[in-house]
Amino acid sequence: MRWQRGARLVVAAAGVGCALAIALHFRARPMPVAAPPPVKHDPAAILETGRGQSLQWGKDGKEDWRVGFDSMTGYPNDRNKFTEAHFVDGKGERQFEIRAHYAETQGKSTRSAGPADIKLSGQVRITTSDHWLIQSDTATYSDATGVLTMPGPMTFARDRMTGEGQGATYDRVSGVLIIQNQAHVRETADEQGQGALEANASKMTVDRPKKSTVFEGATRLERDREILSADTQTLLLTDDEKGLRQLGMRGHASVVPKPGAADAPPDMRADVIDLSIYPDGRTLQHAALRGAANVQLASATGSKTIAAPSVDLQLAKDGQTVTQLNGTGGVTVHLPPTPDTPSARTITAPVLQSSGTEKAGLQSAVFTGGVVFEEHVAASGSTPASDRSATSSALSLKLNGDLGAVDEADFRQVVHFKDGDVTAHSDHATYAEGKNLLTLDAAGSKSPPEVVNGTVTVHGDLVKLATDTHDVLATGKVDTKSLPAPPAAGAKPATPGLFDGDQPVYGVGAELTYESGAQRATYRGSASERARVWQLNGSNNEVLGDTIVVVQASNDLQATGHVESTFQSDPKPAKSGAKSGAGNAGDSASAPASYHAKASELKYTDASRLAHYVGGSDPASLSGPNGTTTAKTIDVYLAQASRNVDRMVADGQVHLTSDVHREGKGDHLTYAASSDEYHLTGALAQAVLPQSSATTSQPQCMLYQARTLTFAGNGSAAASSDGDPVHSLSWPCGQPIK
Repeated sequence: MRWQRGARLVVAAAGVGCALAIALHFRARPMPVAAPPPVKHDPAAILETGRGQSLQWGKDGKEDWRVGFDSMTGYPNDRNKFTEAHFVDGKGERQFEIRAHYAETQGKSTRSAGPADIKLSGQVRITTSDHWLIQSDTATYSDATGVLTMPGPMTFARDRMTGEGQGATYDRVSGVLIIQNQAHVRETADEQGQGALEANASKMTVDRPKKSTVFEGATRLERDREILSADTQTLLLTDDEKGLRQLGMRGHASVVPKPGAADAPPDMRADVIDLSIYPDGRTLQHAALRGAANVQLASATGSKTIAAPSVDLQLAKDGQTVTQLNGTGGVTVHLPPTPDTPSARTITAPVLQSSGTEKAGLQSAVFTGGVVFEEHVAASGSTPASDRSATSSALSLKLNGDLGAVDEADFRQVVHFKDGDVTAHSDHATYAEGKNLLTLDAAGSKSPPEVVNGTVTVHGDLVKLATDTHDVLATGKVDTKSLPAPPAAGAKPATPGLFDGDQPVYGVGAELTYESGAQRATYRGSASERARVWQLNGSNNEVLGDTIVVVQASNDLQATGHVESTFQSDPKPAKSGAKSGAGNAGDSASAPASYHAKASELKYTDASRLAHYVGGSDPASLSGPNGTTTAKTIDVYLAQASRNVDRMVADGQVHLTSDVHREGKGDHLTYAASSDEYHLTGALAQAVLPQSSATTSQPQCMLYQARTLTFAGNGSAAASSDGDPVHSLSWPCGQPIK
């Protein structure tokens, strides 16, 4: 049957399967062979392995240390060696990674799950979560202190900053990098092309949490605009650490403008300099200098120097324009010559305070506590060099942008000025250097300003002195005193003219102009009072006028407007047989003769010994001991060796009178003192002469008429010189000529 055949096949297959199973179970088995142990490269090692990494977990269950390597060798006492090591510290605020060709760890850290110490060599590279990249050939790391130590050459980089040095430490806990020797830092410019920096120092400390960097030992920082040097420099960074906020310099500190830099700051030097920076992180805003401070301000007017124990200055946003400058403890300012002021100036005072604006620069400077102002004028052509000085309690300068551009200097309280043999004194003075003009006023003081120019002393309510020429202009209650000028070597003393040559001459007026080179003094009166020049030698010598000009060197004098003059002749012995005449000049027995003149103009020329009087609406007049002469012009000639009248010449409407009944009229009159004769001419010369031969009690006079009359002081008449007859007739004494 078909199902039986199928059953037989199934039974047969089952039997074969059982046989195969029994055969496999009872067949012979081979013996097992043990694998050979790995070969160790270091017999002292307890573990050697190839590439891999190890994770260390902290107590909080978070990753603490991760170590990657190409190979690792383990030793007793938790010592391990790694090749191509890569350490990652995942603990703390500042994570960092260490890579090195070779690393050796020792012990277990007491404060983390990592090793206690790590020795690194071969292209050691440290990176931190705050963007430091530090590289060295060798280094050690102590997990107990968190300090990475690099004994040899190293480099570092962070953002735009790179550098190198010899020997360094990095404290991953505090974030402080210290380079022990030969520190060199470079910082590239920002995206605006600014902020580049290069620094060199013996030691550098970077404290990132405090955002500070300290350079020590002969430090030098080169920035865009300046070079900063000091024994120690401390830099405080902005919050974003991309710029400076403050910079402190200690020991031999200096800020020097970088050659060729635009808008460079002033040159500054001191024992200590503290700098504040504008918010841009680059531009100097304020500088405080202490100890032997020295500041040089460069500008178009030259380099100015300010030296003091303490100096503070404020700069505008351009980093160059000074808007405030103060000095204390004894300030010395040196100002160079300028095109407008071609003299070098030095100002010293205990205190200086100056201020200005960002747009205009310095506008004022005030020196207080006792000021000394010195000025040196260099030689120019035939003009020799000269030195000027001034002292006062205080000095204010009006400035035009910087200390060298002085528009005006204002001296206050106890002002003394000296320039060669010229001195000036007042309680207030202004000095316009560009105009070479010193102006002095009393400023409420009872003592008027005074200028002494050689032998001339000038007082006035307001006195102006030209410092280049020493000319003087004085106004308001002017008075002067002129001492006799000493004669030149080998020359004889001056002969008395209108004034004695050996006595002081005084002058007053509402205004005086004194020209120093010509030694010419011009006095001007006021509407209510004329100018006056006189001597106090008992001779009553004086000249009054609206304007009086006195030339000291030549003894010449000129007066105009309402002129009056008085001079006294020298005493002389009476001539043998001489008698008092009836003219306007004559001999005196012994006493000096006094002469008084009135005119619209007087001109005295000492070389010719001539006093020339000119009348105006009224005729000129000259009154002497024996009478008065009037005329359009009167010339008085003095003797060459004395102030005695040698001769007198009158022209135009001549009229002479005397108190002894003598009178004369004519067109021209000449008097000769040597002969005591008058020579009167005119279309009709007339003379009334008293008759000395009269014996009656009533005086007798004669009227003489001719074209020319010559008569002597004794009253006798002579014939006319041209032979014309002299007409005479009796004339009542005292009756004027018609």
